[in-house]
Amino acid sequence: MKNKLPEDSLFRKKSFFVALYSCVGVVLILAAVISYINIKQAKPNTNQSQNSGGQMNDTLANQNTPNPALSGPSADEALIAQAQANAAGQSAQTQADAAGQAVQVNAADSLAKAKPTATPAPTAAPKPTTAPNPTAAPMAPASPAAATIVPDSAAGKDNSLAEPVFNSFKDGDTMDWPVLGNIVLDYSTDKLVYDETLDQYRTNDSIWISANQGSPVKAASDGVVQSIDKTAKDGTSIVIDDGNGWTTTYSQLLDSVVVKEGDVVKRGQVIGGVANPTIYGVLQGPHLSFKVAKDDVTVDPKTVLKAEDTQSVASSVN
Repeated sequence: MKNKLPEDSLFRKKSFFVALYSCVGVVLILAAVISYINIKQAKPNTNQSQNSGGQMNDTLANQNTPNPALSGPSADEALIAQAQANAAGQSAQTQADAAGQAVQVNAADSLAKAKPTATPAPTAAPKPTTAPNPTAAPMAPASPAAATIVPDSAAGKDNSLAEPVFNSFKDGDTMDWPVLGNIVLDYSTDKLVYDETLDQYRTNDSIWISANQGSPVKAASDGVVQSIDKTAKDGTSIVIDDGNGWTTTYSQLLDSVVVKEGDVVKRGQVIGGVANPTIYGVLQGPHLSFKVAKDDVTVDPKTVLKAEDTQSVASSVN
């Protein structure tokens, strides 16, 4: 009895392990079979997933693109779509109009630039001339008014193509006295003379001829009015170009002169009147300051004035 127990116990142990290993093998086989079945089933599932994804994308695309046959837009969406269509049409029309205007302007500019000049008709016997320069601009025809005197209202003088015509003063000629009167301040550039108003000795480049206020002042020689100015020292002055480099200046005049710049004046013609003197000559009383220059260098007016008139006032100098 005691000898069988160990054998039974060992046998029982072996049977236990055999059964255990058999169960493990069955489990492994089942696991392998199940894995194989899952692998086989996974492939069609992947294709099905891809098909399902494609169908889903198609469905979404179909949903994004409205099908008028299946569902129509609401009233608000229809109004919005109509407004957008109208705005797009107006914008396109505006751009088309702007493009048309630009084309017209460009076409007008092109026609203006490309406008051909008139080609003169050939004469019976044409003479060879220098070939014209195609890039040179055509010369404008001479205006018929170019040869006439055109008044310049802005400058207050006349313009002419020709020089003013007058009897130019020449060396050796004599001038008329612009006014007749005593010399209250004589010409002196090489020595000092006494100025009563300034109470000092100074040089003087003109002669001051005493005259009543308003006395007419006449042109000493033919010439053209070069300028009319007014300063605090000399008052209103008229400068006349007497020709050949000679000029005469008449100062201490009334503002209401009767000539303007560019006027041609004749000897003995009234050009203005004697005014009250400025503060620089008030003690000399009303007078005309008369200056003569040759090539911008002053000369003693008494050397060109008529001798008989000079002698009549010589006593006022001494």
